[in-house]
Amino acid sequence: MLEFDPESGHVHVLTRERAHAKDYPDLVSTLKNIGQTCAKDPIGVQQLRRIDFLEQEIKLELISRSGDQTIVYSYPIEE
Repeated sequence: MLEFDPESGHVHVLTRERAHAKDYPDLVSTLKNIGQTCAKDPIGVQQLRRIDFLEQEIKLELISRSGDQTIVYSYPIEE
């Protein structure tokens, strides 16, 4: 999991006890997909809160520009 701290600007990396399956999407392609979403839906870096690397999906969590709503994008893991 990657957690974004808007106060300090730091990114916290939390690791799992065991690795994902070998066919799990690589980090470069995952971050590229998320970057495309941020460019398409004008999402600023200050809105990012968390990226969860789950077994069945990757979730991008952010706050709305107004700061009053949590928004979650889901990227299913294709088998």
